[in-house]
Order: sequence, then structure tokens, then C-alpha cells
Amino acid sequence: MVFAGFGFVWDWMWMAIPSLIGIAICMLVHSFNYDNDYYIPVDEIKRTEASLKGAAN
Repeated sequence: MVFAGFGFVWDWMWMAIPSLIGIAICMLVHSFNYDNDYYIPVDEIKRTEASLKGAAN
């Protein structure tokens, strides 16, 4: 986006257009990233909380 903005400010289409194409490609690739969540199992939370309660006493 920096290069696209720089190209538009200085009217350098040779820099702005490829930068916009690169931005579009990155957005397209990122839209197919379905593995973006992290789930913590309930048992792990219970163990962590139990260990913290034991350390506080």
C-alpha cells in the first residue's frame, strides 16, 4: 500500500498499478486462510486454573 500510495502521489503509474495488483493478490490469498482460530481445550484450562490456585496459596 505504501508503494501504491507513493506511486499515486507522484503520478507514477508504473509503480502504482503493479502495487495495486500485488495488494489484490495478497488479499485474495489471505481470503483462503481458513486456519486462523486457536481453541483451548476445557481440560487444559482446568489444569491451568488448578495449578494457579495451588501456587497462590
